Amino acid sequence: MDGDTVIDHADLNPAAFRTAMANHAASVAVLTVADGQSVRGVTLSSLISLSLDPPLVLFALQRGSSMLPSLDRGRFGLTVLGHSQRHIAEALARPNRPAVPASWLHRPKGRDDTATIAAGAVRLTAVRFGRWDAGDHVCIAAMVLSAECNERTPLLHFRRAYAALQCAREGADEIPASIATAGA
Repeated sequence: MDGDTVIDHADLNPAAFRTAMANHAASVAVLTVADGQSVRGVTLSSLISLSLDPPLVLFALQRGSSMLPSLDRGRFGLTVLGHSQRHIAEALARPNRPAVPASWLHRPKGRDDTATIAAGAVRLTAVRFGRWDAGDHVCIAAMVLSAECNERTPLLHFRRAYAALQCAREGADEIPASIATAGA
């Protein structure tokens, strides 16, 4: 071994685990669901691609989340927020969050009128594909029905703060040069 310490699960301090996982940069996403005439939303930092065939994504919600029953009722939206949408991430991460303001929403006209967050880096429409308990969370596999993306830089969560990628703009196939804390 090269100096790394391996800790048995029984000895793992929850605070140490949380600190370790804070060093994993993750995109910040918002789950949106219709609730009568309003739309409810919650901030996620667990959205990942799962499968291409069928097209699936995976995310997790706390076991007691009020959003869980809504996922069984049909389509919902998933938006990877853009780097300038920190205020949305913060507002929808609060325990007693209000309905999503209409000014934040994108509502396409036509057959698929599922609301997502306007100006997000990625917008998906999905339905629940599978669900299982995982510790104090519930994992949701969702089948993607529609996907839209643009050139916006995504908002990231890294070391308990919001961040944005800083990319050189010289060519199309660049890798991020660094990660920098995002402004408001």
